[in-house]
Amino acid sequence: MINAWWLVIVSFAWLVLLVWIQRMSYRHGVWDGAFNHFMPQVQKEMLYYDRHRATRILRQEGLLDPEDTPEAS
Repeated sequence: MINAWWLVIVSFAWLVLLVWIQRMSYRHGVWDGAFNHFMPQVQKEMLYYDRHRATRILRQEGLLDPEDTPEAS
């Protein structure tokens, strides 16, 4: 019979892996148009990943004034 602790350990490792995959998918999904760029959390992730590219995209979409230099917080 399988020891129950192995099941707990494997379940916890699986949960950690799923959370990590979700975070990575979110960060990379920002660029393929899967998310709305007007949402503040999406803009923050875009600026965190690539400030130059995000600034260009947000200015093209009219979400950022040309003279603004956003701070990634």
